Amino acid sequence: MVEIWGTNNWQCVAEFFSDRSDIQCQHRWEKFLSPELVKGSWTKEASGLNIVFIAFYALPTSLLCMLLLMLFQVCYFFSVREEDMANFLC
Repeated sequence: MVEIWGTNNWQCVAEFFSDRSDIQCQHRWEKFLSPELVKGSWTKEASGLNIVFIAFYALPTSLLCMLLLMLFQVCYFFSVREEDMANFLC
């Protein structure tokens, strides 16, 4: 049906299935049936890109968040005034 109606007319596709809505048909096509989907295990190249992404984006971001949280906890613990904390950050 998708070959006839295309991927932009899910209501017409769903008319051929009495127990499926247009959204269900679209979801099934996009997540399971589309020939454009790449199935199987990750390639070495894709795995390498994931490692690079995590190293450059996820880890530094999480470390920065942890450091900021620790800074604010220390400032709260010692009751540092906001002006002093602003000077410390600059």
